[in-house]
Amino acid sequence: MKKTLTVTALAFSTVAAWIVFPPLVVAEASPIAPFTSILENFPGVDLNSDPETATPPDSNGAAGPNHFVEFINGAFATYHKDGTPAQPVIPDTTFWTNAGINPSTIAAGLSDPRIIYDSASGHWFAAQITVDNTGNKVLVARSNTSDPTGGWKATSFTGNAGFADFPTLGLDANGVYVGTNNFTNSTGTFTGASLFSIPKSDLTASTPSVTHMTSFENLAPATRGATFQAAIDQNGSSGAVLSTDATGSTFGTIYRATITGSGGPGAHLSATTPIAVTSDGSPGAARQPDGTMVVDAGDNRFSANVSQVGNLLFSARTISDSHVANLGTHDFIDWVIVNATTNTVVHEGTISDPNFDYFYPSIAANPSGDILLAFNRSGGLGSAPGGYISAFAEACQLTGTTVACGNPFLLRQGAGNFHLLGDLSFGPTVPERWGDYSTMSIDPNNPSDFWAIQEVPFTDSTGFGLETMWGTQITEIGFESAVPEPSTFALMGLGLLGFAARRRPGRTPLA
Repeated sequence: MKKTLTVTALAFSTVAAWIVFPPLVVAEASPIAPFTSILENFPGVDLNSDPETATPPDSNGAAGPNHFVEFINGAFATYHKDGTPAQPVIPDTTFWTNAGINPSTIAAGLSDPRIIYDSASGHWFAAQITVDNTGNKVLVARSNTSDPTGGWKATSFTGNAGFADFPTLGLDANGVYVGTNNFTNSTGTFTGASLFSIPKSDLTASTPSVTHMTSFENLAPATRGATFQAAIDQNGSSGAVLSTDATGSTFGTIYRATITGSGGPGAHLSATTPIAVTSDGSPGAARQPDGTMVVDAGDNRFSANVSQVGNLLFSARTISDSHVANLGTHDFIDWVIVNATTNTVVHEGTISDPNFDYFYPSIAANPSGDILLAFNRSGGLGSAPGGYISAFAEACQLTGTTVACGNPFLLRQGAGNFHLLGDLSFGPTVPERWGDYSTMSIDPNNPSDFWAIQEVPFTDSTGFGLETMWGTQITEIGFESAVPEPSTFALMGLGLLGFAARRRPGRTPLA
């Protein structure tokens, strides 16, 4: 679920002096890029096969040692890495009750699933929220082993006295971290954001627990931002957290904080450091070729995971061109690499073309300096079929502080203009629901292999009369093995050589 972050703009003078301005950005070289190949590319759950028939799916999944797990609104699916099912698809409600959550806890419904495989502990971690009007729950589960088909155990806690929305999930060696955006109720106004730090050892115990969880609740958006994304730091204990502006008063700023002491009770959240990036605005609705129905492209939050590799934080988000000169009106992707020690920008890049809208990006990187982004792209009037909402990726290579990127390449072509829930009589001003994120993960067996899951319009074949329906596409993309230059190793950290919120409702049930 994704609610609009609408609050009164608050004074920012107390932190303005702390803004860290980035160095001169190194230009991207195009079409130069590392060699990549698509290793696997198969459809996941779609609207017809989703047990709970929820829209949008919130495309989410992760690669483990032997499986890819897809966890979306309404469905939990496991695949062998060749795309064959490892077990039947089950509803998300069944997943949680099988993990020990009382059915009464989830009776109001579920939304916004997240899942991560943790190489360090050999467990999967998952999170999702219930949609009670107030006092809704955050559910957290872990797998019993590295086999996601082998059983799970779960626990829960109250996310907010009002409504805790858009949960995020991150982890490092010591803790598992959940962020929420908070509202007065499920249809109410924004009140701030929260961050929860849970000792990993408490979740991997025989009976998972949040007894030693530390809560940082309803933090002020003017000084802390919103949509806290704790980094996925598979080989460290950084506790790094990024967030974005929620007031509209500080476009061009992202926020950095650090959680320490997360291995036990009484974790500490540092002061926030603002970091200057490209001035931005929330994206507008994404165009489609027939001109009759646009789609919701989200907002300028980090909707997907933040990834940490050694000393570097990798993040991506959708922004608009409303504050950028010499560009036509369209949505594009802004991605940033931040030095986690100095809180300075190592590199900032964009994926942009005035003929297309780019939205819902995800990003991951490995110690060799390989970077992969996945995202949706759509086009305006007259651009069919290339302008249908489609799944794309872009590959880059970091060498020192220089990044070389190729052009976006197609993973799956959309089947047509997406007209599922919208009333065409309203025209393009009422967007179709889409998103609310894509996800990128790295294969724990081979850090040169990346896995993406994205939403794409599929052709409807059920006879319901829908022009297109949503589906999910799962893709494994491999990089050619390469040894980074010493300067890249220095940035990422020598310890890695052993690497082996905008609007609600988020899901709309269909009758």
